[in-house]
Amino acid sequence: MKQIGDKEIFSVTEINAIAKETLELLTFWVEGEIAECEQISSYNFYKIILKDEKTILPCVVSGEILKGKQDTLRGKRVLVYGNLTLWEPRGQYQFR
Repeated sequence: MKQIGDKEIFSVTEINAIAKETLELLTFWVEGEIAECEQISSYNFYKIILKDEKTILPCVVSGEILKGKQDTLRGKRVLVYGNLTLWEPRGQYQFR
């Protein structure tokens, strides 16, 4: 790690690792409407976009609970529990 005077200088990689570690400590409930729901490749994961009146929240869900139900879930209001995580290579967060 570099320094300028008494101030630490972090790399982009270090900042994303710190952000991921911090985000994953926070768990909470989120309420929103399912705007999109699709299976990710052949994996047992689903990409969901939750939205409200002003913004969206990308989410990832694992498990069989959504299999075959993707089309019926669009437009439904849901209450979900989880945490934020960060995909470090792109600096993008999502709820899981």
